[in-house]
Amino acid sequence: MQQLKSDLKELVNLKLRNQIDEIIYDEETNRLSSELNKQRQQMLILEEEEDQKA
Repeated sequence: MQQLKSDLKELVNLKLRNQIDEIIYDEETNRLSSELNKQRQQMLILEEEEDQKA
């Protein structure tokens, strides 16, 4: 998750410096955000399973 967050920050920096095309920025931001959300959901499921075991 940390890597995805770092990648998102880097995209923002590229965008702020006008070093990335708008379309590519949008596509990559959407892809990374989607993957980050998937990982967050998986983490919640694992935490719930751990709570049930305890």
